[in-house]
Amino acid sequence: MTAIMDCCHSESMLDLPYTYNVNGDLEIIENNRAKGISKLVASGVRYLLDGNKKVAMKSFTEGVKSFMNGDDKSGNAAAREKTIATRSTAADVVSFSGCQDHQTSADATIGGQATGAMTYALIKSLKEAHEMEYTRLLRTMRQTLEGKYTQVPMMSAGRKLDLTSKFSF
Repeated sequence: MTAIMDCCHSESMLDLPYTYNVNGDLEIIENNRAKGISKLVASGVRYLLDGNKKVAMKSFTEGVKSFMNGDDKSGNAAAREKTIATRSTAADVVSFSGCQDHQTSADATIGGQATGAMTYALIKSLKEAHEMEYTRLLRTMRQTLEGKYTQVPMMSAGRKLDLTSKFSF
């Protein structure tokens, strides 16, 4: 499944564990926001059960930090791998989003047609080459928008992609 979302704040729309960054060298970033969410929920439950505001607030603060950072360096490797594994899928799930979570996606008028900037970049890239590696597609989309728009298109996946696999249209 390939999801294409040209909308604001859309980077983590599907909450997939792997984000691909192709600025310069290819970099794969493993997200681990699930641990932060679980800490947030646990803090609320802890407060409801024992009423200890101090302990609940500490857990809440740790949860917010973990969620915002997308990683918890204090956890052990086995727990991290288990979290990533349970957020993975045997299916190929790839998401192209219009921008990072803190950004907005631009509306544009190109050639007299109203369109989303990322949608335009995607169509333009695919017209140039009907089949290309996922990371090359992301790179060409970003290059199309660079200098014209502040948004940065993103790509994430449910599992580590074979970087030689191709997106075809």
